[in-house]
Amino acid sequence: MPSMYSLSPCISQVNIDGAVTGPASATDARIAVFDGTTGKLIKDSGSTISDLTTGATDIANAIHSATGKTTPVDADELALVDSAASNVLKKLTWANLKATLKSYFDAIYVTTPGAWTAYTPTVTAGTGTFTTASATGRWQKIGKTVTGSVKVTITTNGTAAGYVRVTTPIAVRDNYSCLGRETAVNGNFLFCNAQSGGDFIIMLATGAYPGADGAVLEFTFTYETT
Repeated sequence: MPSMYSLSPCISQVNIDGAVTGPASATDARIAVFDGTTGKLIKDSGSTISDLTTGATDIANAIHSATGKTTPVDADELALVDSAASNVLKKLTWANLKATLKSYFDAIYVTTPGAWTAYTPTVTAGTGTFTTASATGRWQKIGKTVTGSVKVTITTNGTAAGYVRVTTPIAVRDNYSCLGRETAVNGNFLFCNAQSGGDFIIMLATGAYPGADGAVLEFTFTYETT
């Protein structure tokens, strides 16, 4: 029985704004990439996922097979993935790596003690003035602990009285006591006090003035610095 109607299907493609189109053909498993800047056209990149992983392997092999260097110099460079900048690749010099590590380790480990440092203290009196007096000192700092010794030579005492004041090598955090002895005239024992942020104050153990013509005042100290 003949059909009363003849159907001829017709498909109309409309409203394809934003559609992405590609080439008529492509190679299986290759990665598609944008072609141009419109964001609507793609093309065959020519590379597969395995090509990318092979590239990473090639870098590893290149590093592994490179000539070794026993002692790097400051200008040598290392590759670095910068986590603070979206993991982009950057370079780091050996000099900057050493400086960063030094700052880190200095903050958590005590520095190995080295030679003591010489210094020239200033000597004054509680009241009056010395005609001739001088001092020498040596000190060492480990962490925040300062250790050292001072020798004060009073050639001519003049009008100096009260006590002897001697400057510290670096600032004192709190009040600390130290002991010493006069070694040239009478052998008296000395008491000294390292004042917070200030100087050493030296007196006899009895509280009397320790100075005299020809006196040599020697003492050692240990205190915490700021």
